[in-house]
Amino acid sequence: MIKAVFLDADGTLIKLRCRWQMLKQNILDRFAEKGFINKEERKKLNELCMILLVFALEQKGLKKELDEIWREWEMKEVGEVGFEVFSFTSPLLQEIKKKRKKIAIVSANCRNTLKYVFESANLLQYVDVICARDDVIRTKPHPAHFECALKMIGVGKNEVMMVGDNMISDVIGASAAGLQVLHIEKGENFTNRLLQLL
Repeated sequence: MIKAVFLDADGTLIKLRCRWQMLKQNILDRFAEKGFINKEERKKLNELCMILLVFALEQKGLKKELDEIWREWEMKEVGEVGFEVFSFTSPLLQEIKKKRKKIAIVSANCRNTLKYVFESANLLQYVDVICARDDVIRTKPHPAHFECALKMIGVGKNEVMMVGDNMISDVIGASAAGLQVLHIEKGENFTNRLLQLL
């Protein structure tokens, strides 16, 4: 029986209007300036998608430094270019709560950003747990991110449905952690699909 729903944030419930390519360049520039990566490494890392870039930097033991840059940049971006809450989000969260299910936001975004967005949109009242990049040693798609959320919300992996729009970080990551997964398209109103599974 499903006791909790894990939801990705960006692309699933909300849209952060962040310029992610600029973040990638900012990260690489600052790491090169600090001597964490050399010119050749910077060139190779620049060719990676953001998920693989994060994984590579975490493998190099640079998660703390990465998170500092990410936190600062993400909050600045949300303040400058904003965010959108999908029209179905509030009613969906209300329906999940009516079914007496716990809700966790499991996101590679920063805690402060998520808290700001969910408070601003009056959605935080429906959320039991936020498990953000700041809370974990390895971000999704690594199973550790989902395992941390399981501990925070206090349910077993067989009692959770993960919903997300990203095949790698949400679907493959949650599956590797042993969770049931509902894969959706970015911005899709998945209310009926999810409620049928609960």
